[in-house]
Amino acid sequence: MKTLQDDRRKLMATSSDAPTVSATSAGGYLNTRQAAAYRGCSEALLKKERMHRIGCKFIRIGSRAYYRRSDIDEFMARHVVEPKAA
Repeated sequence: MKTLQDDRRKLMATSSDAPTVSATSAGGYLNTRQAAAYRGCSEALLKKERMHRIGCKFIRIGSRAYYRRSDIDEFMARHVVEPKAA
């Protein structure tokens, strides 16, 4: 059974101070830089969205923010725009 400490270790492994860790090996958690690259936006946009509590769900541990790939995918799916029929 996973424990909170295991999850925290995985999250801390994805910090910008640590060596680059793939999201898969870190339990699917992405730091801000990785999440911005995955979503195709800037880190500044993610920080602004966090400040205003809009955008993707995120996990806050201390001053660091982490994203789950599944939450980014869900966010993107909610913003699909269907074209109008001609």
